[in-house]
Amino acid sequence: MTRTTRDYLLGIYGVADPLRTLARGNLYVLLAENEADALRAVLPSAAADTEPPLFLLLEQPDRAVLKKAAAPMSLSSIRAFAAAPVRNLRGRGAGLVESARSLYSALSPGVSSAVLSFGAESALMLHAEELARVIADCAVAAQDRALPILIIFYGETALELSGALMRESAHLSGLALLYASEKETKWRTVFWHVPGFHSGESEMLLSPAALPAGGFKTLSAAKAEDVSGDDDFIWSAAPILEYDEGKNSPVHPLGSNAEVFERGLMSTAATLVFRIDQPSDIKPAAKMIAELRTRRGRLLKIAVCAVGSPLRASSEAFLLACGANLLFEPKATAGHVRVMLSSLSGVTFPHAPPADFDALARSFEVISVMGLQAVGKFLELAENAVRSPFDRQDMHGAFVLLEPDPSLTAEEAMTQFAPRRSGDIGAVLGNRGVVFLSGCHPSYVELSLQRTFLLDPALLFHSYHAAFDDRDVLALIARCRAFLAENRTSKNIYDRRLPRRPADAAPQPGSRTTDRFRLSLMKPNPITPVRCKSRASQSE
Repeated sequence: MTRTTRDYLLGIYGVADPLRTLARGNLYVLLAENEADALRAVLPSAAADTEPPLFLLLEQPDRAVLKKAAAPMSLSSIRAFAAAPVRNLRGRGAGLVESARSLYSALSPGVSSAVLSFGAESALMLHAEELARVIADCAVAAQDRALPILIIFYGETALELSGALMRESAHLSGLALLYASEKETKWRTVFWHVPGFHSGESEMLLSPAALPAGGFKTLSAAKAEDVSGDDDFIWSAAPILEYDEGKNSPVHPLGSNAEVFERGLMSTAATLVFRIDQPSDIKPAAKMIAELRTRRGRLLKIAVCAVGSPLRASSEAFLLACGANLLFEPKATAGHVRVMLSSLSGVTFPHAPPADFDALARSFEVISVMGLQAVGKFLELAENAVRSPFDRQDMHGAFVLLEPDPSLTAEEAMTQFAPRRSGDIGAVLGNRGVVFLSGCHPSYVELSLQRTFLLDPALLFHSYHAAFDDRDVLALIARCRAFLAENRTSKNIYDRRLPRRPADAAPQPGSRTTDRFRLSLMKPNPITPVRCKSRASQSE
């Protein structure tokens, strides 16, 4: 790999350059039991006369430690600073937060790279959200300043941070551990990425180097796991892909999505194939995919095979937003699946991992449920579907207000609501029935209503009003919430019966029937209900 002028090489000798390179614009983290050992591994490159000075920020500056780590080289090429003390109820942790927040402005254009050294206790005292903010701020500073940045967390508890930092791996290009074991110093790489090179776990033994620049030399090193190491492996839970022993197949069948997920956590660039048997499988599979993208990076190739019924467009958008590369329909043949999977070799997922899976899941929740809901839950689901963050549609479905026939209450009419598609939901809103038909086009709203009710809607409802554009739907949802807030007379909103009146009688101004959703806003039902004659009239 060709080293750019602003990449930074760690002082670890006897190992391939990519494994000791801090690439410009990237953030790396080193966990070490001893600060002096960590600085010894980091500082040697700063001694080169051709390098611009190194920016070094220390939480507790100790010149003796610095000289020990930097000797026998000159310290003139290091700009060392002390982190400003910030005291509050959380103590030392606040200094780390403030240093990360102000890092961008602290970095001058004349420095080659930046190293921040903080005690592990400072990070352990932070809440998960605060630590995530620290990592994100430093990653932004590295990218915006186009500098390599390394954060050192040192102390006896430093290794305890590895789990929390893995959850922030979307912002990190590398994580390594430096610790003593049985009178030996070990360097363990959890993952390490530089342009053109991606490594999984590797481990090497180190000893202090007797070189002018100091640093460490390797005694023995396990070969780094490059992208080619597991690029040809296919871990699959889909029945369409089977292992063919005679052809030395790369497919390794597994019994469940959970097993595929476990394999993915130990993979660098393997292909993972999840299966979806029913709508309830979509969200758990999507969560696994999102976590793999966050923890293992963009080199994994992830596919999803639908088994049984095909996926809806909204479900496909949800899975792709969580990090899937490919989706396959149930009718896809084994040959087609194999060809498409082979085309992913060497491909890097182009998008950032999902920042907030819960927000994606909330918008998807309406897709995975159907049938009658409590009115509050109904309005929440409908709003989440309309505000979907993983597609760019302007119409996510039809929001329909239904006025029941004068001979029926809204609750009686809505007992006939029996949708067959997930995502079609309904509720009783005062003296109105209300339904949300996910993905329904304006041209098919009446046909969709006929298919979602057990009886002909013309026998149940007098008229309806529908909104399709997302802005109109959100406005109608706001009106529904206002109606609930102003007109609820008891804990049970279903107990207000619609006053009986002749079908052709004009609504009285100010009546409860017309105060909110006026009949003038509703589209008359073009189908005239056919009433059965009474027995008395038949006898005549």
